[in-house]
Amino acid sequence: MRMDPKTTAIVFQGLQVEFCSPEGKLYPLIAEQLASRRLVATLIDLLKEAITLGVRVYFVPIQFTPDYREMRQAEGILDDIRRARAFQKGTRGAEPIEELRPLLGDMQVLKAKRGLCAFGSTDLHERLSRDGIETVAVCGLLTNICVEATARSAYDLGYRVVTLADVTATKSTEEQTASERFVFPLLGRVMTSIEFLDGIRRAEENVIAPASSDEHTN
Repeated sequence: MRMDPKTTAIVFQGLQVEFCSPEGKLYPLIAEQLASRRLVATLIDLLKEAITLGVRVYFVPIQFTPDYREMRQAEGILDDIRRARAFQKGTRGAEPIEELRPLLGDMQVLKAKRGLCAFGSTDLHERLSRDGIETVAVCGLLTNICVEATARSAYDLGYRVVTLADVTATKSTEEQTASERFVFPLLGRVMTSIEFLDGIRRAEENVIAPASSDEHTN
């Protein structure tokens, strides 16, 4: 799949202390999958290379006020977050992980979302539209919750959707497999981070090649 780096963006979530560091309140829920999938290292490598290739990157953190008033009568996963007192504004748990910090200056860091979807309570759609983005590559945590919600919204908003499956993770292999097999293919392409980067590189090569050929002809 050929992708123009000028109109392709990566949207990712979840690389915060609560999820990805042993000190995080929700780390035990996904620690096994984080380790087995090498999620953090692989995602950081993807982001570094994508930035080098000129792909725009958008980081959408999640954060709540100490009384969680944004949730109202939330149940399910948001209630779990509230009960754990996780992702509170101003706390260590809501901060980006250390591995991500050196890259933050090279990406757009959005105002924190208040729910599952990266579009729902942020200006992500406005930013993508302003930047001329047509293809959105989604990744991060959790696969079957925030990543899936974001992919669905991107699809509804008219973007071409690519899910980078090897840089997503959730609580179990079963849940991960269900999203990869039954949900993401309905919304667009499912790729690995390596396939994605190869597509970007091929697009760059195709742009350069005609110019070189013209010069040789002249």
